[in-house]
Amino acid sequence: MTRRELLAHTPLVAAQLSGVFVLLSACKRSLQVTAPNVPALVMFKEDEARTLDAALALMIPSHVPPGAPGAREANVITFVDRELQKRHFESVARSIRRALIALSEASKRDLHHDFHALDGAGQEAMLTRLQMNTLAFGKKLDTGVAFAQLRTLAFEGFLGDPKYGGNANAVAWTWLDLPIAMLTHAHQGHQ
Repeated sequence: MTRRELLAHTPLVAAQLSGVFVLLSACKRSLQVTAPNVPALVMFKEDEARTLDAALALMIPSHVPPGAPGAREANVITFVDRELQKRHFESVARSIRRALIALSEASKRDLHHDFHALDGAGQEAMLTRLQMNTLAFGKKLDTGVAFAQLRTLAFEGFLGDPKYGGNANAVAWTWLDLPIAMLTHAHQGHQ
């Protein structure tokens, strides 16, 4: 596929992605989002990783709509971990780690459970408070900014090139039926 052909598909891709964003943002979860096996990460301690995994799974849920991959299937957590290891993301990494700690502490304080152990409604309520910067976390931290940073990384990991650690096996591209998926798979076969 030439660059010109790829760009010709850009409006279609943009339209498909906007539908995904609207659909996912409108999704309400009533099931508990638990972390089955969180991979070993560099930037996050084990409890932070479980909180991160649950937050990502709530932001990009599996099977919404039915059959759609979510953050876990796309291995978004590995993408986030890898990106935050980069020197130019130092302050973002610090902000997100502090926000995850705030989310965990507020969940324990207000709902008496770790964030990842809450039911879907509890997780959604706490994640909304993180987004709205209303967790009442003692340290100076705009959790709304940290939420926006994490959400951006989540969607980049979900929709980005698999070579960066997310979108494992191009699951998001395949689900969206993007021509890019065919190009990438064809390219990988020739390496």
